[in-house]
Amino acid sequence: MASVATAFASLADTVFPSTLNCWNDKVRRYSSVQLGAARLAATSRPTGARLISSPQRTLRQVPSSSTCRAGIFHVASLYSDTDPPVSFGGMRSTWNEPSTLCFEEQSNWEGRKWMPGWHRKGIRVRASRGDMLGNNNVRFSPTSESSASSSEVLRKNRVPVYVVIPSDTITSSNKVNRARALQASLRALKMIGVDGVLLNVWWGNVEEEGPQKYNWAAYLTVVRMVNAAGLKLQASLCFHGASMATDSCTVSLPTWVLKIGESNPDVFHTDRSGRRSKECLSFAVDELTLFDGRSPLQMYGDLMESFREAFSLYLGDTIVEVMVGLGPGGELRYPSFPDGVWRFPGLGEFQCYDKYMLADLKSRAISVGNSEWGVGGPEGVGSYLSWPEETMFFNDKNGIWESPFGKFFLPWYSEALVAHGDRMLSLANRIFQREGLHVVVAGKLPGIHWWQKTRSHAAELTAGYYNSDGVDGYDPAIQMFAKNGALVAVPCVEMADDEQLAEAKCSPECLLTQIRSACAKYGVPVAGENSLIRFDEVAHARIKKNVHRVSCPQLPRMAAFTFFRMGESLFQSSHWRLFVNFVQTLNKDIVDDTERASLEEECNISYTRATPIPKEASGTSSILGTVRKNAIKNH
Repeated sequence: MASVATAFASLADTVFPSTLNCWNDKVRRYSSVQLGAARLAATSRPTGARLISSPQRTLRQVPSSSTCRAGIFHVASLYSDTDPPVSFGGMRSTWNEPSTLCFEEQSNWEGRKWMPGWHRKGIRVRASRGDMLGNNNVRFSPTSESSASSSEVLRKNRVPVYVVIPSDTITSSNKVNRARALQASLRALKMIGVDGVLLNVWWGNVEEEGPQKYNWAAYLTVVRMVNAAGLKLQASLCFHGASMATDSCTVSLPTWVLKIGESNPDVFHTDRSGRRSKECLSFAVDELTLFDGRSPLQMYGDLMESFREAFSLYLGDTIVEVMVGLGPGGELRYPSFPDGVWRFPGLGEFQCYDKYMLADLKSRAISVGNSEWGVGGPEGVGSYLSWPEETMFFNDKNGIWESPFGKFFLPWYSEALVAHGDRMLSLANRIFQREGLHVVVAGKLPGIHWWQKTRSHAAELTAGYYNSDGVDGYDPAIQMFAKNGALVAVPCVEMADDEQLAEAKCSPECLLTQIRSACAKYGVPVAGENSLIRFDEVAHARIKKNVHRVSCPQLPRMAAFTFFRMGESLFQSSHWRLFVNFVQTLNKDIVDDTERASLEEECNISYTRATPIPKEASGTSSILGTVRKNAIKNH
C-alpha cells in the first residue's frame, strides 16, 4: 500500500504541473496525499482513523511559493480493502450529493482559476441537455449526406471519450463498492477531459427480490455521483450474468428466474452434449410466457420502463446512451465460448439444442422440404477447444459447412440471432425514443477475430455469424441496427494483426474494417471499445488511427470511444501518465492539410457511391433521421 501512496502522489504532477502556482497566498485545502497517508495509517494507528473521520484536521496553509497541485483525493486507498462498501436503503433514502469542490476551501473564487475546465460559479456541474454523447454534433456520421464529409466536420467533430466503471461497483446486496474511490476517480477523469463513464446495470441485482420488484437505490447513487462530477453516462442494461473471469465480478440472472429454469432447463441455451448455459436466456423463448405469465421480452421491457421512470430526471442530460444487452457479455451472439470450458483459440460449439430452438429448426426444415435436417445441429464439429482443421464440418478443404445442409443450417442459426437483436432493439427504441428524449440506443457486436484468415470462419459460425467465404455475415445485423436507429459498439479497436497468435489466423483489423464498412453502407454510427486492458502507447496510437479512420479514409470517424476500464491499474503512476496523454491528444489533428484534402475527396467519392438505407430501415421513429437533419442544420 505504501507504494500505491507513492504512485498516486505523482499523479498530482501529471494532472497539475508544478509550474501552476496558487492565486491566493492563504488558500486552505485538503492534502490528498496526506489524506491517503492517513487512510493507510488507519489500518494500524487510531490517530490515522481520526484524521479521516475529521478532515478539518488535515487542512493546512499553503504559502504562495508552494505549488497548487490537486491530487486524486483519497487516492492511496483507491480500490483497496480499507474502503468498505456503502449501504443504501430504499428508493427514497436520503443521500448528499458530493460537491465537485469538496477538496478546496476558500472564499476567493478567483483562486479557482488554476483549475482547468472547472465551473466557477456553482458547486454542481451538470451536463447540458441533449448533447448526446458529448460535443459530437454529427452524432451518427451519416454516409448518405454530403455534409458529413465537409472540412468543417473533419476539423471540429471531436470524438468523446468514456471510461468503463468496474463491473462490481454495485453489489448484489444493493451496496456501492468503494464509494469514496469511485467519487475520486470520477473527478480525476473529469479533470483530464474525459467526457463520461459507462455503468453496467445488472438485471440480477435490480430485480433480485422478485418479479417486478425493482431496487434502483444504489444505481441512483452512482448516477448522482456522475452528475455531480460533471460527466455523462452510458447505461448498459445487462440482461445476462457475469463471471469473475469476464467481468471482474460474479452476477447471475435473478434467482427467481434461475429457479424457473430448474424446472424447465430448456429456457437456457444448450449445446449438443446437453450442457446448459445460464449466462442468458435462450433467444428462442423471447416471446413465450414461461416466467410467471411473462415472456422474456415482457420482463426486459418492464425493467426498461422502470429504469426510464426511476432515472427520468437524468435521461437526456446525464444519461445520454442506453446500451441494450443482446446476449452473453451484452454482445449480440450465442454463448458459444463459456468460461471454464472454452479456451482461446477454440472454435466453440453451436448452442441450438434446447427444445425451443430445435422446434424452430424443425419447422424451418419442413418448410424447405427436408424434414431430416430438423433433427439437430451438424455433425463433425469437434469440441469447444477444437481447431477448424481438426473437424469435418469447419475444415477449409471440403468442409461440411459448404454442403447443402451447411448452407441451410448456418443461415437459420444466424437469422435467429439477428431476429433476437431486432426484438430487443425495437423494444428499447419504443421505450427510450419517445416524448422527445435525447437518448442514444446502442447494442454491441462481438470481436471474434480468431480464425478470420480461414474460409469457414469457424469461431464466428458457432457464435451466430454466417461469415464464411463469399458471405458477409455482419450485413444482416447492421441492417437490423439501421432499422432500429441504433448505434453499434465494436471492440478490438486497440488490436493489430501482427500482435496476435499466428497459428490462430487472427485478423482483428479485417474484422473491424468489415463491420465498419457495413455500418457506413447503411449509415449506422459506430462507437469503439478496446477488448484488452492496455496502457501502452502502441495501443493508444492504434486506437487514435481507428477512431479517426486514418487507414480507411472512406469510412466515417467513430461516434465515441469507450476505454475498458477504470480500476487500480488505470491509476498507477506510469499508466495514468500515458492515459492522460491519450485522452488529451485523441482529437488532435493527425493529418496535415494535403492529406486532409485528399481524405475529403475520397470521402465524397465514397458517400456518392454509398448504398442508401432501405425504406424499411429508416422509420420515422428512428433517431437517425432526426440527427441527420440536425447535422445539416449545424454544418
